[in-house]
Amino acid sequence: MAEHVQDTYRAVLIPHRQVKVDNFDAADSTITEAGPRPGAAIAQQDTEMALETSGTQSADGALRIKVIRAGFPGRQGAGFAWKQDGDTDFRGWDVPQPLTGFEAVFWNALFPVRVQRGTRHPDAITLSDGTIVLSFSSNDATNSTVDVETRDPDTFAWSATAADYTEASDGTFELHSALVLGPNDDVWLYHLVYD
Repeated sequence: MAEHVQDTYRAVLIPHRQVKVDNFDAADSTITEAGPRPGAAIAQQDTEMALETSGTQSADGALRIKVIRAGFPGRQGAGFAWKQDGDTDFRGWDVPQPLTGFEAVFWNALFPVRVQRGTRHPDAITLSDGTIVLSFSSNDATNSTVDVETRDPDTFAWSATAADYTEASDGTFELHSALVLGPNDDVWLYHLVYD
């Protein structure tokens, strides 16, 4: 029979529960690893689920994978978390649908409003460098204003921009600001104007 050698072999194997690392006797074997390729995933409990590994990893690397949510494939399906062996924290990602925090751009010790009648109609976008741009409408007794604030991704500090728009009114006009992210991180601000 001719010799056939290739870089990677794939096969369908039926696992036998007695053949595992715990039953391996290193004294009776002379085995060397060919390269740092991920091996078969080994479950820590008896389960019908089998994960298939692929790709590359460091020579001494080992990953731990934990199911955090059961389900089928898809957006609302199963969820997994992972960590390098030896790390304390698992890593993972849930789709950004639920609120996970709150941060006030303006805060008053008595109540969370900036001006007499409060702020309304916020809209926010995130630029490619992580900067958050926020627009909102605010009213007081004499003016309706559209304010634009930016949040620095490195310092987490909010700062006002020069793009504010103020319209004289009795404070009842709602300007309903909206932001649109254009190409090359161009930001377009739209709002109502009463004339």
